[in-house]
Amino acid sequence: MKQTPESTLQEILQKVRWYLDQIRKGKWPVRGAPGCPHCGARSIGWGWYKRLLRLGQLVEPIGAFQVKRFRCKSASCGRTFSLLPPFVLVLKRYAAGIVQSSWEDHVAKVPLSLEDIAGRWQLPCVQTIQRWLHPLQAMGESLKREFRQVLPYSAPGQSEPARVGPDELLELARQVADCTPCSPFDRSRVPYHFVLQLIRR
Repeated sequence: MKQTPESTLQEILQKVRWYLDQIRKGKWPVRGAPGCPHCGARSIGWGWYKRLLRLGQLVEPIGAFQVKRFRCKSASCGRTFSLLPPFVLVLKRYAAGIVQSSWEDHVAKVPLSLEDIAGRWQLPCVQTIQRWLHPLQAMGESLKREFRQVLPYSAPGQSEPARVGPDELLELARQVADCTPCSPFDRSRVPYHFVLQLIRR
């Protein structure tokens, strides 16, 4: 059964409150420092920065919260990076669950118009949703090809499983999310997160 906006937002709020509670207690939610995403070398903590999160107009705004920053220990790399909590998407101010749900509403068997999606999630304008959906439409075929290359069934001698979802790109992103080895944070990532990873490479 499809979740209501209210239940989706409650799930997001639970994740946000848990994360904020861990930070207030001085605990980093993930054990140890992650490997550098650029070269794979070890990293060290490199302070914090503040990030804003929007949840539409159905709930009170969260405001700013802290995100942990790391620095690669390799002398040949030395780049800084952050580990975003799973309810946040890179370069997106709205919660990951809202962006993901807007995508699913748009490609459902009975798709919603952009105006209906904006009304359902209490978003201020359809242009916000258009910005989320544009790369999916403009780069859809290339994204699907790249997802197929990383899925287990793309190996020689393995057959592709039957597609179940109403939209091929969405279903491929879900399969990649399910089979990608990842940290405790990443296990809660929405499929849109994995699309952004390909777009930003």
